[in-house]
Amino acid sequence: MRIAGDIKTIAKRYGIWANTRTGTEYPSIQPFMREVGYSNRHQGEPLSDDAAMIVHDCTLKMRAVTPDLYNVFMHRYVSGLEPAQVCKEMKIGSKTYKCYIYAALQSLKLLLTENKCIFLA
Repeated sequence: MRIAGDIKTIAKRYGIWANTRTGTEYPSIQPFMREVGYSNRHQGEPLSDDAAMIVHDCTLKMRAVTPDLYNVFMHRYVSGLEPAQVCKEMKIGSKTYKCYIYAALQSLKLLLTENKCIFLA
């Protein structure tokens, strides 16, 4: 099975799939502040389970080959962190972040289409 579409859209939908909690998303402060509503960082339609498992297998291969790309990808798309937060968490600069996230997305695209991964030396 091949997954077609824009790689950024696939990554976002994978992040949504990875964070789906089927109705258990209550903020911890809600009982004390009734006016506070729940805002979901991951809004949109998740990937199907079959497609998400294919992407998940590819991310595991990415983790084995290039852990830094895997970490940037997971922080950005699964954890939903903003780029500045990813930079702070990983202790990297914004230029390095841009290179890593681009390489991670291209690596994921290669893994999905040709089962090849980008290796960073």
